Amino acid sequence: SRSGGILQNLVSRVTGLNQNLCSIFILGLFCGFPSGAVGVCSVYERGLCTKDDAERATALSDNCSAAFLINALGMKLTGGIKTGYMLLLCQTLSVISTAVIMKYVFPHKNICHTEKPALNTSSLNGPDKKQSLSGMLTECISYTAKAVINICFCVTFFFLISGVMSDWIAGILQRCGLGEQSIAAVTAIFCGMFEMKSGSFRAAELPFPQNAVMCAFLTSLAGLSVLMQVLSVCKKHSFGAKYFIYAHLCSAFLSALYMILLLFLLSPSGVLTAFSQSVGFVLYKENAFYGGLIPECICAVFLALGTAVGIRKHKSTKK
Repeated sequence: SRSGGILQNLVSRVTGLNQNLCSIFILGLFCGFPSGAVGVCSVYERGLCTKDDAERATALSDNCSAAFLINALGMKLTGGIKTGYMLLLCQTLSVISTAVIMKYVFPHKNICHTEKPALNTSSLNGPDKKQSLSGMLTECISYTAKAVINICFCVTFFFLISGVMSDWIAGILQRCGLGEQSIAAVTAIFCGMFEMKSGSFRAAELPFPQNAVMCAFLTSLAGLSVLMQVLSVCKKHSFGAKYFIYAHLCSAFLSALYMILLLFLLSPSGVLTAFSQSVGFVLYKENAFYGGLIPECICAVFLALGTAVGIRKHKSTKK
């Protein structure tokens, strides 16, 4: 439709994505992973985008679902859905901001996004070949079953690893004399790096509003489990993970900043009071790792390094 074309053109201009992938980008903001990767692979197989376009869209279209952020994590944080909507807003703003940043850090190599590449019929299962309804149903069931098994295996595998490693790290931190809240914060971050859901639920048990900031960070970071899920969907096309890793590091950093800003706008005095202990936790041993500033700093360092590498490669290609 005309309105849909206008929206796709607007999203393409803002994010730098191929117009054929803009609808998947919008759905990926709310539908969870790996729905974005599945949609991008479908467009790529039809020859409607380049591999670079597909890798960019995959990195930006796989995010936490609105249902998880609002109904599950939001209720876990404060017992209501208000914080869940704040998480969703922070995720949306951070993904859009990341897309704009990536457009300049990793510019396209002389690709016109308004033109559709030629249809790649070699990747299709015979465009003129008719398939029966029972055959289509069987194929859909088979594909869905394989996808569900891959997702469940990734979640289970990284959940077990994160649990074992977090317990090991908790024991080390206890011997170092850190408090319970400090240990809980560190283990939540560590779990979230492997498996997002378990890390977010651990972070939600911390005091408000520090738990909201950490959950915003971890849900946008996604973790290794989500990365493996996305790569398993895209493995037949050999999509790289560079854009995905950069995008989610950047998005995690920005999402936490947006959450702090939202909390400050809603209740300036309450947020300043709540974060007053966190401001000095480098100086006090009880709060040495508490509040989420250390993971923010680590993410900022990796983000700066990735940006510097991207700019350097861009300059070298120009020469």
